[in-house]
Amino acid sequence: MSLTPLRSLMVSQTVALGIAVFSTVSFVQNAAAHDAWVAPVAGSVYPVHFGHKEPQSYAAAKVKAVSVFDAKRATLTNEISRDDKGASVKVSGTPAMFLVEFDNGSYSTVDGKTVNVGKREAPSATSSRRPLKWGKTIVVWQSWMTEPVGQRIEVLPVTAAAEPTAGSKFTVRVLFEGKPLAGVMVENNSNETGPKTDADGRATLVLVPGINRLAVDYDLPLKADADADTLALNASLVFMAR
Repeated sequence: MSLTPLRSLMVSQTVALGIAVFSTVSFVQNAAAHDAWVAPVAGSVYPVHFGHKEPQSYAAAKVKAVSVFDAKRATLTNEISRDDKGASVKVSGTPAMFLVEFDNGSYSTVDGKTVNVGKREAPSATSSRRPLKWGKTIVVWQSWMTEPVGQRIEVLPVTAAAEPTAGSKFTVRVLFEGKPLAGVMVENNSNETGPKTDADGRATLVLVPGINRLAVDYDLPLKADADADTLALNASLVFMAR
């Protein structure tokens, strides 16, 4: 069976991402800035990715929850499979949206190096961060996807009437605990640049062909926490553009 141009692009991008080589140094240095998301591929099994420029191997136990909705916003049954490279999701039915919750553990700085442990295990640490990540992947666009889904921090499309087009302007709204979050940068595919959200939590970007991974990072100080000084929150919105 021949692939449509969009599906062919989806498959080729997913294969390219899947062959990324795991780098321990990059992993520990950028762990807080990484995203976690479900790959927007066609089929019954969907990889859960974690990474910055490219996906990397990770401990599959860090995937804490995955929710799947169909086009009518009904919840679909899913099964998470885990191995030494990460996790994937098998879905019963046709998914329209995936949500993933990812706990990356604590990262501490010791003698100028970053290690994946909290301050209790590294009492000489000069600083420590606790990265928590929420991913949202849209496979089939529906109007209800402009509404919040209840993630602690989330990126919403302002309009979802039709599938996005590469080269077009695309506006998102960022919420923290249900309220607009101003002043955070929205980047695409970890390009480390992008517009900052306005007072209403909105920002507008130009889409690229294929996978678009729009993501934000937001740090909160932690007081009297035994393992970390900072809670590093991350949210992403992932979809394909023709």
